[in-house]
Amino acid sequence: MAADLDAMLERLTAAADTVGANLLELERDANYELLQHMTLRGATLERWQAAEAAVVRLWSWFGALRGVLDEATGAKSERALRGLLTAASVRVAAPDVPLRDRDLLEPASRLESCTPDEAIAIMQRDFDAVRLVVGAVGLTWDVTLPRLRATEATLDEVTAAAADLGADGLPPVRLREDIAALAEALTTDPLSVSPEAVEALTERVAAAEAKVAKAVALRDNVTEVLAEARSLARRVEDNVLAARAARAEVNAKVADADVPGLPDDLDGLSTIEQLVERKRWIDAQSQLTAWTTTATARLVELGRLTAAIRLPLEQRNELRGRLEAYHAKAGRLGRSEDAALDALYQAARAELYVAPTDLERAADLVTSYADAIPAEQRKRPVGRSG
Repeated sequence: MAADLDAMLERLTAAADTVGANLLELERDANYELLQHMTLRGATLERWQAAEAAVVRLWSWFGALRGVLDEATGAKSERALRGLLTAASVRVAAPDVPLRDRDLLEPASRLESCTPDEAIAIMQRDFDAVRLVVGAVGLTWDVTLPRLRATEATLDEVTAAAADLGADGLPPVRLREDIAALAEALTTDPLSVSPEAVEALTERVAAAEAKVAKAVALRDNVTEVLAEARSLARRVEDNVLAARAARAEVNAKVADADVPGLPDDLDGLSTIEQLVERKRWIDAQSQLTAWTTTATARLVELGRLTAAIRLPLEQRNELRGRLEAYHAKAGRLGRSEDAALDALYQAARAELYVAPTDLERAADLVTSYADAIPAEQRKRPVGRSG
């Protein structure tokens, strides 16, 4: 039995040695030392205060445990050793009970007691709580802070490049203010800063950087870029002229044609050219991007409108084709000389080949002519009887 107690004492002593080594390493941790000397606030302050209280408890329990183990090492009897190792021999002063929570017969100060194994379990919980706080802060400082500094350095480069390009308000002043506010939070309340917040700022800086890069590309290739824009403007203008011509033709050739209107003229390119002349590259690139998007969409819209405008002419031509197909059918049936049928044909043809054509009347005439033509009859094969 004494051998079991000796083994327990050896195990507990080794555990206490490990606890002591880890507590010393914790206090030498760079992030732990920084937290002790920084002015904290918010969530970080709240969690750090709880962690500091846990450290105080850790050292209290460790000191009490070490005292019991030292006493156990010098125990003179098995009974005394057993009582020290298995009974509630580890005692520490518990936090004072506030007067508002204290009964009349309850003292302000009291002792907490437990077995050595229970003391180690208590210290494990407190150590984990402290480690989590210090680790979370350290991870934020090691990962998030360098990312923010890199973002700020990129912003400095973008600001300098934007100034060379004659930009006003790029990057936005608010962007630098937001970065400064986040940097301050990383110093005083790092646990309140999420990686997503830094990522959002990084994306905003990247957007400003992309604007600057596009403006540089415009400046370096301004002749070619403006030539392409003018070519696009001419294509839009040509399509507008074609749509207007189609509209005029439809109105002249089809009576009461329901044709859509045309969009307003495309403008804005002259403003861009003026910005280029003044070397306002950022503004010129921004407006050029918007203008190009509008012009490209306008080309698509004009193609759709022109097709819609010409639809009455297509309908007239389709009726003409149907009329001639029906006329050919009448010829195959030997009805070319039929005066009544020919009168219907001539009436429909006259309507379709006069300007302006009444499409509704023309459609009715073509239908009447088709209905008057008798159905074709199949020829019987030679040699067969019915």
